Amino acid sequence: MRATFRHIQFLKTAVETGSITQTAKELNVSQPAVSHALRELEAQLGLTLFVRSAGRIRPTAEALALREDADRVLGAAAGFAIHAEELRTQAGGNIDVAAIPVLSLATMPAAVGLLKAEMPFSSIAIRSMTTDDVIKQVVTERAHLGFVARPVQEAGVSLEPLMETDFCCFLPEGHPLTTREFVRNEDLDHETIIAIGTVNPPGIAFRPDGNDHRRAITVETNNAFTAAEMVRRGVGVAVIDPLPLCDYPAEGIAVRPFVPSFSLTVSAVHSLQRPHSKLERAFVEKVRSILHNYADILNERGIFARKR
Repeated sequence: MRATFRHIQFLKTAVETGSITQTAKELNVSQPAVSHALRELEAQLGLTLFVRSAGRIRPTAEALALREDADRVLGAAAGFAIHAEELRTQAGGNIDVAAIPVLSLATMPAAVGLLKAEMPFSSIAIRSMTTDDVIKQVVTERAHLGFVARPVQEAGVSLEPLMETDFCCFLPEGHPLTTREFVRNEDLDHETIIAIGTVNPPGIAFRPDGNDHRRAITVETNNAFTAAEMVRRGVGVAVIDPLPLCDYPAEGIAVRPFVPSFSLTVSAVHSLQRPHSKLERAFVEKVRSILHNYADILNERGIFARKR
């Protein structure tokens, strides 16, 4: 027979109180039960743990040494119970999130704020990276969740659509194209293009061949907020997703629908190799609620957006 959790409780309390009577009182058991448990533990361990005299018990050096182990065991058990209760009530837990830059700047912080208001003891880490790296983080389980805005073909993950919208043309205020109801691809000939990566649909469309000198991608970034700020400063024009309009001052920028349209869908990325915790589901729903609010803002501005 081995020492049980109850034996460890008796040992710790007896060392601290130095009294069978007080130990029994604190643990709500009888004095004979305490005496029996301590003698049983001594027999199992082959150690003398207490010197008994005049109704008192004095811990030996061995008991004092084991008391440190007892503290660790009981502390871990208490932590286990607290963590289980947090998971049950969704008051705590931890989550690592990987997201593309345009979502990391405003959407993720807003979602964290909403989640922490409801689950104050939760621990959340947000990391910003490219779409490919987001997928790698989720596949390798270094991130519990990912958030992207373009299609992904990768075994081991699933996409949960949250919102759909179209790329728009961002123009400096007063630009000649602001008189148009919409901007076409050919309207951007001879314009300086600020591209969101030439691997994205608009970036591919704007990359000239070797004989085409009508347009130049002279600036490239992976962040729509950065592109919007460069448009504001008159650097050029950009065909980017409209999410910056939801969290970014619109002064100095005009936005027009772009033809042909390029759609994007903001999605949560889940691993197929592991179950999803309540905390993960709660975080996804916070992100969804924020994106649905964005969709309302964009629709009010005449920009296509659909809640998913």
